[in-house]
Amino acid sequence: MKKVVCLIAVLALTAGVYADVVITAAPGTGANAGKLVLSYTADAGDELVGLAVVLDAGIGGDTINVTSGWAIDSFFDVFIDAYKTDPAKLDDTTFGDDGTTPFADTEGPGQVTTDSAKVSLCLAALPVDHLGKASSAELAVIDVNDGDADNEVTVCVTLDTLRGGPVDIEGAVAATIVGSCAVIPQGPVPPACWSCDGQTVGNANGDAAVNFLDLGLLKASFLKPVGGGYNCCADFNHDGAVNFLDLGILKAHFLQSGFTPCGDISCN
Repeated sequence: MKKVVCLIAVLALTAGVYADVVITAAPGTGANAGKLVLSYTADAGDELVGLAVVLDAGIGGDTINVTSGWAIDSFFDVFIDAYKTDPAKLDDTTFGDDGTTPFADTEGPGQVTTDSAKVSLCLAALPVDHLGKASSAELAVIDVNDGDADNEVTVCVTLDTLRGGPVDIEGAVAATIVGSCAVIPQGPVPPACWSCDGQTVGNANGDAAVNFLDLGLLKASFLKPVGGGYNCCADFNHDGAVNFLDLGILKAHFLQSGFTPCGDISCN
């Protein structure tokens, strides 16, 4: 019988709280935008062979998507609660393609296959030569559902006390790390320059003042369609158009200064 070890870890957004293990929960970026990303690092001698944590999306209608959109570091090749449900599935070659998921019931043993506001993520490895893994940039990428349509999902990650404590390959208790919550934006991502200081009052180029340079950017984009000359940074009221409303905003704040310069004035 292959040895299956399930590690427990508690997650933190800030590194360095404890020396041995740091596990991070954060909103994904790029291809993982809109998802929860878990990663970790571990000191030598504390290499991880598994984990079990509770993912809680709250009570506002938001849920963890357990049916699709998730990915797990292939080192963690055992979904323990799936095999508790069906022992015949103890086969590390399938890795989820046989209908198994890494999500478990927080109240008892067994796999979860329905989207839920609160689930356990329980993973273990069958490491070659009994070696654990020191780090994972993307331990788990997990999709979420914005049930209350507020354009964000907050997932709090805590220790799954039901399933034991932190262990490394030798079965020793690893470091406990303070838990935390990750706020994951949903829906369209606003242009980067819209968060620049003063942009909503006429600062189109991200410098320290509203002046003729901003007027020039507005004029170049005036009444131009999106994709055909529209400059989102000159769209001061964020309505998807550069027009007389934006000109009025700029005029009302012309020569106002003291803004913090912004390094990113892109529309991406």
